[in-house]
Amino acid sequence: MEQWDASDDPRSASPPRRTTRRALMAGAAVGVAGLVADSALSAQPAGAAGTRNVHLGVANDATATTEISNTGSSSALQSDDGGTGTGSALVAKLDNASNTSAAFVASSAGSGPAAQCGDAGTGTGSGIVVQLSNAINNETALVVSTLGGGYAVYASLLSSTNPEAVIGAVHDGLGPGVDVSLTVSENTSAAISAVTSGTGPGLSVADVPYGLGSGIVTTISNELNYSPPVSATTSGRGPAIRASVDNANSGGPALEAATIGVAPAVTAMTSGSGGAVLGTVSSASNSSAAVSGVTAGIGSGVAGSAASAKATGVAGSGADGATGVRGTSDSGVGVYASSTDGAALEVVGKVTFSRSGSATVPAHTQSLKVDLEGVTATSMVLATLQQASGSVGVANVVPTSNSFDINLSAAPPSAVRVAWLVLD
Repeated sequence: MEQWDASDDPRSASPPRRTTRRALMAGAAVGVAGLVADSALSAQPAGAAGTRNVHLGVANDATATTEISNTGSSSALQSDDGGTGTGSALVAKLDNASNTSAAFVASSAGSGPAAQCGDAGTGTGSGIVVQLSNAINNETALVVSTLGGGYAVYASLLSSTNPEAVIGAVHDGLGPGVDVSLTVSENTSAAISAVTSGTGPGLSVADVPYGLGSGIVTTISNELNYSPPVSATTSGRGPAIRASVDNANSGGPALEAATIGVAPAVTAMTSGSGGAVLGTVSSASNSSAAVSGVTAGIGSGVAGSAASAKATGVAGSGADGATGVRGTSDSGVGVYASSTDGAALEVVGKVTFSRSGSATVPAHTQSLKVDLEGVTATSMVLATLQQASGSVGVANVVPTSNSFDINLSAAPPSAVRVAWLVLD
């Protein structure tokens, strides 16, 4: 049987030629072999009903979502390095600068996690690493949210010997290490809550040895917010807040509070039997006050009040010769005492005045001059004899600039001692 080939077209300018069955079969075999070889070299994906398979080792492009579903109990997708590879098990990347979708999305309608990362029990790398390498990218490297009743992020250390923090944050820039915001105005919970069942602190903040920033900065910008920026409560036996300065060359306080409002910068209250505020200086060479109050306004640097007749507004005590309460001023009143109905000043024990003393009037002398810096012609000076001398007494005291004259009523037959006190 003979077959016409493609050149048997009557419109062909060449004369027609015959092809035998044997030649036709040989040509078909060669064509099939060429088709198979071409297909293997070009790795054309096979498909059915308009779909395409995913191929390994080559780029796979698509315009629709590639979905893998598993109705069984195993994972829908598993990616690993085969135990010998050195690359990443899974990389998700978006190259379109205008693409606002996530490079990787995992969701779960069940009770298990949407995504789980681990080290397989033998690895030494991190479970998850998220990095944004674009310097002008102002978006968050990791965003976690939940509409449920659980934590958005939960971190735990399962090793009882692990000394590291549950969460570590490192920042090479100029912003805060951790930033937590509560955007619901009715939310009464703390922005950061730290709880410990151990003997260490619930929260520890440091600047590392070369840092220049504050350990903790707490700011409340809502003018209607009456909650404190920092609140510390303890049911234990230790202090609710402890502040210390370990640098011997530091000139800053361990704890500092400032306000531009009408309320106190620091308020301390206790319902127990201890003091609300205790200041202690443990260094014997420290000349600073354990508690110091300084004001640039018109109020008191330190103020104390009491609502009970048995209580004391401000109390001071000293041991081993120390001063209990001291008040000084360069030109104002060092200590001011006032009372509406009671005594403004009550003294139990001896009283010492720097502008007081005694002087001896020689025998047969009727007056004596006493030099004292600060005396003026209007100063009030009191003087009295310290011994009997017949009818002789103090007639008067006449103050002048930086001195005063003690005049007797008569010249005593022997020397007499006179005590004096300058009131102003």
